[in-house]
Amino acid sequence: MKNLLIVSFFLVQSCMAFAQNCCINDSAIREFQFPLTEKETNTVFYYFNDEWIAIPIDIVSTDSIQKMEVKDDKYGNRAIFFTISPEYLDQIKAETRKFLINLDPVCEFPGGNGKFKEWLDTNIQIPKGYKGNERVVVEFKIQPDGTVTAPQIIRPSKTMLPMPRL
Repeated sequence: MKNLLIVSFFLVQSCMAFAQNCCINDSAIREFQFPLTEKETNTVFYYFNDEWIAIPIDIVSTDSIQKMEVKDDKYGNRAIFFTISPEYLDQIKAETRKFLINLDPVCEFPGGNGKFKEWLDTNIQIPKGYKGNERVVVEFKIQPDGTVTAPQIIRPSKTMLPMPRL
């Protein structure tokens, strides 16, 4: 019985070692390289005079292309390299700037940060007899006329005293 147990144990161990060896040999280790493509067969990277510009290819006029070459870029991705005139490259860069315009207005307290700090000093309410310092995160909105609305405590302090209002 003891011999049968030893033989079966030996067979199981050898099968496990063989299976691990087969799995290591079958798996292909692939190192990710950036930028990644959507599909390996689909070329989505376009270089203009060896410079990558993130634009749709429809913007480029076919008449302006002097040379086109399909090859791997320095990251190992399949890419199309276009040779165009430097003047047309400047025009393409100007077109890309149109797509990246941020139209969100910059909100600022009337008078800037200095006036905002003064306003906080005059309007902050600290309970009488309180000494020490606490850290509280407060969210609020500043309207175009400068009024503060919707104040809300996001992260109160651990020892925060009940406050009547913000």
